[in-house]
Amino acid sequence: MASAMMIPATQSAGHQRNVVQSGLEGSFAGRTAQSRWQPLSPKLHTSTLLGAGAAASWAACSILGEARRRHSSLRQRAMRQSRASRIQCRAGKSCVETFLMQGDINESSLSMKCAGLANYMDLKTVVFFSLGVSEELIQRVAGGALGLHGACPVFVVDCYGVIGWDEKEGKNVELMEKGRGTEYGGVGGSGGKGVVVAAFRGPAYTPTVEPGQLTAPGESHMLVCNAEASFEPAASGAVYGGMAKKCFVMDSSTGNLQEIDRFAVSGAVTSAVSTFSGEAADAASIVVKAMPDEAAGVNAAGYFPCFMRGINKYGRDGVECAEFLVSGMRKVKLFGMFAHGELGPPVGTALCGGPGAGGPVGETPLEKHSMVSVLALLRDE
Repeated sequence: MASAMMIPATQSAGHQRNVVQSGLEGSFAGRTAQSRWQPLSPKLHTSTLLGAGAAASWAACSILGEARRRHSSLRQRAMRQSRASRIQCRAGKSCVETFLMQGDINESSLSMKCAGLANYMDLKTVVFFSLGVSEELIQRVAGGALGLHGACPVFVVDCYGVIGWDEKEGKNVELMEKGRGTEYGGVGGSGGKGVVVAAFRGPAYTPTVEPGQLTAPGESHMLVCNAEASFEPAASGAVYGGMAKKCFVMDSSTGNLQEIDRFAVSGAVTSAVSTFSGEAADAASIVVKAMPDEAAGVNAAGYFPCFMRGINKYGRDGVECAEFLVSGMRKVKLFGMFAHGELGPPVGTALCGGPGAGGPVGETPLEKHSMVSVLALLRDE
């Protein structure tokens, strides 16, 4: 397989186009994410059995138990509020819908914000990146109130910090754990609580639980691991992600949380993935120019910086998010987390491939980094 272009971070625009890759189907590590997905052998987290309607199929998702009925009015309100965002991803397309909630988050507020997700027939997986919000609360929302775990794999990540799009503020926001980074001489995170929700929709996305080598088709693969997990490069495509505190998956039948070492979401969409240690504006400009039509059709991007960047590098929050705005990413919503070990291609390169780029990325190196940021632009296709 021909390798995709690799752009040194010091070069400007321009990239090679290779043979178009076709075929978006892939396995779910032996467990296909269709109307029902099969769970792992239980390694259960000590949490309450929830979700009266968890045994219902996606086709019968209206019967989701008393918990969901209690939230019906909240769901109706959320459906009206999220109508505009739902229109952005038409039937048959693959996209990532994402948002950040911050502040005093409770079950009702998170349920209302997430309610629109339960109406999608094309959900492939939902990931909750959490800072200071318990996995049990998220479980009660995703499992009991919405019943998402019966429709697709639902992952929960306990993070050192999160980055996401706050709709109220109209911008991407960074939140880092209070004092995080002082152990390495930094000023320390400012604190706060927040949840970043990333919903992967459409036939191009394939989630995998506890992957060994990533063999699902994809130009990009989001890989999230706990601190002790091992990992391997993908058979084809570029990896972006990082090491978190803990990772969980919800059991498809019971709604219980199972602690796992790693999970991945592979995307057979036109993607550009870059690892950089320098200024965000320069790196983002190169990645944007690497994409066809300078990132037209990119509405979401995965972002995984080291927790020693952000406020620990610049002395204040939001610097790199602001630099992305002036580098061709004004409308791009970020989703991700501050990592303690960033996963991506070698520093100073950008990899672009996919149907819109004229050819696949191919097999690429994967490294565990420190003090860098990993950025992945994902085009709606």
